Amino acid sequence: MTSGSFIIPIVSLNVLNLEGDLKAMLENHLKSGDFFNGAIHPNAKFEIKKVSPYTGKIGR
Repeated sequence: MTSGSFIIPIVSLNVLNLEGDLKAMLENHLKSGDFFNGAIHPNAKFEIKKVSPYTGKIGR
């Protein structure tokens, strides 16, 4: 892989490590204007522009 991109529909966010009310609360919070604001920004785009070997060092 040298580059790429993918789009995440915000309405598809699904918390997998919680159940019940806590799950619903977190999902609603993430989709709300307090976080991703799915009503205005329905998609999140992740774009990979460069791929480098992992060296274990921080920085360039």
